[in-house]
Amino acid sequence: MQMINLLDNRKIYSSSSASFLFFIQNLLSLYMVQINMVIIKISAFFQDHLLKQLYNYCLLDLMIFFIITHNNPNCQYQQN
Repeated sequence: MQMINLLDNRKIYSSSSASFLFFIQNLLSLYMVQINMVIIKISAFFQDHLLKQLYNYCLLDLMIFFIITHNNPNCQYQQN
């Protein structure tokens, strides 16, 4: 009788600890999803920032090219 009671208590303890571990695992997975979303948002922000910088540099290069070619009479790209 006492042996069965110990087995029942152990079974209850193991099921409660398993459910607790399952709860902790779900909680950690939710935190990992949130952390991954934050990392994705940060990387998207930096990627967008770098693309804007690249666009600005290309625009600046085009403006410099336009100024050099249209103000230099010896340039072969000058329009008549």
